[in-house]
Amino acid sequence: MIVRPAGNAHVAPKPNGFIPVWQAVEKTQKLRAERYWLITQPDHATLSGRLAASFAPEQFPDLSPEVVHCIGLHDAGWEPFDGVLPSPQTPSLGADGKPLTFTEMKPKTFLTAWSGSVARAVALTPLGGAMVSQHFCWLAKHRLRNPEDSPEDVQHIQQFVETEKHRQRSLAEQGATHEPVSRLLEILQFCDLLSLYICCGATDDVEFPQDFGRGPVRLRRSSGSAVLEPSPLAASAGFEVAGFVFPGPSTPPDVVTVNCELR
Repeated sequence: MIVRPAGNAHVAPKPNGFIPVWQAVEKTQKLRAERYWLITQPDHATLSGRLAASFAPEQFPDLSPEVVHCIGLHDAGWEPFDGVLPSPQTPSLGADGKPLTFTEMKPKTFLTAWSGSVARAVALTPLGGAMVSQHFCWLAKHRLRNPEDSPEDVQHIQQFVETEKHRQRSLAEQGATHEPVSRLLEILQFCDLLSLYICCGATDDVEFPQDFGRGPVRLRRSSGSAVLEPSPLAASAGFEVAGFVFPGPSTPPDVVTVNCELR
């Protein structure tokens, strides 16, 4: 789940200038509030796909409808754990009663979800499958720096990376070679981060690590909108994603909609 604090959440003062987008996202996942809006990982991925579909086609000719579809389901493997609206799963809670966020999931859970996501993408197209596989390998290598994981967890993560490398070699023989996959991976990771930023309710001005040939993309809040500079989108557009309120009625969930206007 992606946690969006609501109600009386304490939000740190906005710093001057731009901060790394992941830092803005991670900060919201640690906040405590009286209520939360929860967005499932598959619904967040669907928003990622909508963002990718809005990219300027003349700047991103490799972004085929099949690849956009893969971006839109790059977290589909989380469905057994999170569900999808209007039928989300009951969130897992920490010892303090706060819903556990995706950043707090254990390796056994996220490796299962990642493998399921890659399998869904591979079934659509080798190029999109290789892109999603490389995305999770990148996350896995980053996770291997976590000193809190047990030796058994580390072994499972390393096995995941080796399995995906083998899969990537097989997909390369089907045309999913390094150069196009690398370009698409950058788009997937940008859309993933932008979707997370929208879902989690961050309000900081942020900078993305991706560079589409015109310098790092920055997002600045202005008059209720989010302004991308330089923008990879073809035109200004509004985006929305559904979430549900926690704590709230058990059935049916109290559904809310997160909106964002991008310029």
